[in-house]
Amino acid sequence: MLFKKETTYPITLDNNQTLPWTCYHYINRQQDTHLIDKLASGELFHIKHPKTQETIPFTYPCLFEDTQKQFLVFFIPDNVVPLEELSTQLFEGTHNDYSQYTIRVTTYLTEFLEKINILDYGMLDTEVECVKLLTHTLLQEQQLIQKPVRLYFYEQNNKPAIAIVTDEHPSVSEYKKELVDIVHQRVNEQLYLSTGCIHHVDANWAIDTLQLR
Repeated sequence: MLFKKETTYPITLDNNQTLPWTCYHYINRQQDTHLIDKLASGELFHIKHPKTQETIPFTYPCLFEDTQKQFLVFFIPDNVVPLEELSTQLFEGTHNDYSQYTIRVTTYLTEFLEKINILDYGMLDTEVECVKLLTHTLLQEQQLIQKPVRLYFYEQNNKPAIAIVTDEHPSVSEYKKELVDIVHQRVNEQLYLSTGCIHHVDANWAIDTLQLR
């Protein structure tokens, strides 16, 4: 299996109508500057129906690289590639030596875009996931959230924050220093994962690391 850097697929719409759609399987921040805004907005993973103008999600494996900040983020939806088989060699256009890189795998589009934002900001994603988890717990204890919510890293006024997304009114919570301190006091060593290896750092990772199961 080899994912070419850029491939055009015939996408079948309703009434068996087909639409050619270009998938970008490998995106380099420094080389593919024309794609960065489209990636951030999610446009690369949504098809606009030519007649109804309806936006249709269309996800596919993608690898994002920042050669200056030395990080890679895989997006592997629907377990297309098992983690144990995942390699940069599956993606055309990548280099060979990633021994000093932070390498992460994601399985949801929102997770993929958030992970890029976190690493681009220069944060430890391990710390962020733990702080998000403790923020959620704190909000529940204070009865500030009662319905299912999703928490994401968010940059507000050039400072890290936590976006709280619900079906009703989204809001923003402070990235609390006291929670950061708790995380580092409890699991500081576990926050610094080995470079050059693929890690899946998400809410489940944070739960296991903080031993909250």
